[in-house]
Amino acid sequence: MPTDQAIADYLRHVINGVSMRKIARENGVHASTVLRRIRVVEDAREEPGFDQWLTDLEQSKRTETPAQDRRQTCSLAH
Repeated sequence: MPTDQAIADYLRHVINGVSMRKIARENGVHASTVLRRIRVVEDAREEPGFDQWLTDLEQSKRTETPAQDRRQTCSLAH
């Protein structure tokens, strides 16, 4: 079962379009940690009850927050 932090990271990434790198920076973790958290949530969606719960949560979050700019910015390493 995903942790609360994994679900929060997943929702910020999926609903708000926040990049995994930005989520990682804000949480003081490596980007691969955020990637793993998001994968745990995606894997848990195989269970129908969890999938329905998360779908309902996503819909409620989408309706309670105004539409945001979902464009992601990319940074190039020099």
